Amino acid sequence: MGEYIIDIDTFQRDMENGIQLALEDASETIYKELLKCIKTYTYVDMSNEDYFNGEGATGEFANSFDVTPLKHDISGFVKELYFDPNKLSVQYAGGGYGWNAHASVGGEDVREDMLDILNVSGIHGLGGKTNRQPYLDLFLNWLENNFKDIIKSSLYKYDVWVYNL
Repeated sequence: MGEYIIDIDTFQRDMENGIQLALEDASETIYKELLKCIKTYTYVDMSNEDYFNGEGATGEFANSFDVTPLKHDISGFVKELYFDPNKLSVQYAGGGYGWNAHASVGGEDVREDMLDILNVSGIHGLGGKTNRQPYLDLFLNWLENNFKDIIKSSLYKYDVWVYNL
């Protein structure tokens, strides 16, 4: 019938390239969902567009999340999504309240605590007046329920077929 010769090195390189592209694609989907959760749930009872632009507090908070470049190490491929509180200015560009204004007692710098301060149901206890839903809990729940499907879909998109994940 015919003979098929597969060059293992080429096959492995093609698979690794497909996996890298798929992981980049999946991480973009996950990152977009996090931003959607921040935008949707941090200010539930008001239009969030003014707060979500690059100069608003919510936009600055959303922009404080970063994704590391994809790394390939001995354990496999690694890519991390993380919160960098140092990206939050003490006085954000709009000229309004600084991040330390979220703490009504003592005016301490609470930038490192913003993940938890904004991840509440109702009104947070540090002087806030805005109704919220727990954006981070909702995002992590979504991620837990959808992670395998996101990865599989991204792998299939780049012709990397998996049978068990």
